[in-house]
Amino acid sequence: MRNLLINFGLGASILLSFSTEGLAASYDDDLQLALEISGWAGRHSNVADLKQEVLFKFFRNDIDDKPGISEADFELLAAIHNSGGWAQLLSNKIKRDLNGDYIITEEELRPAFLYKAQISIDANGVRLRPTSEQVEQIVREHTEEFMRADSNGDRSVTLDELKTYHESISAQYTRKPHDFIPMLPTLNLDYNLDGAVSEGEFSNFTDSVVLKMDQNDDGRIDSEERGAFRELLRVKLNAQGQ
Repeated sequence: MRNLLINFGLGASILLSFSTEGLAASYDDDLQLALEISGWAGRHSNVADLKQEVLFKFFRNDIDDKPGISEADFELLAAIHNSGGWAQLLSNKIKRDLNGDYIITEEELRPAFLYKAQISIDANGVRLRPTSEQVEQIVREHTEEFMRADSNGDRSVTLDELKTYHESISAQYTRKPHDFIPMLPTLNLDYNLDGAVSEGEFSNFTDSVVLKMDQNDDGRIDSEERGAFRELLRVKLNAQGQ
């Protein structure tokens, strides 16, 4: 049994558990994972597009300077979001102030977020690039996350707003690597035991899950396949809750 907890952006996360032999009805997490991905299939009927979006959302959490998702990523995320790490976080965000006026606008944010959104992913030796729609979605998500610090609603963030926002958050909690966006179980997907979950390893995992919905193996998930799959999952989840 493989366990997984992924951050899907804007604070949303889901605990996943996956059996390489198929969905295990005795584990709610397996069913929740499949249900989550089947929901995305409503926007991406093409199997390749669906798998690509899962990959891009997952690997946005790769924030250190080494390839793959590792414990170092979790430790860095925790450090940044604890009070002792706000200086580093603020320093990185201040770099977005391109004209030096100490006010960070959406226009100044866009180049950096656009660059990050366009990074391709190596999935089983094939370079995948996000579609223009996916790029814009990623840019919007990053922008909205940054704009949480905008206290007066003018769609720009001053350094004072940044400082106040992050101090208010850090005062509420201190997090450790194991409980910040608790993704540590993803390391179970590190099949070659090199200390990091590579794009290929995660792609294999994603392929196995997504393809369960494509019952006729035509590379697309129609509404009937998606509906039948989601209904089966709900029945199993209800049975688990009894």
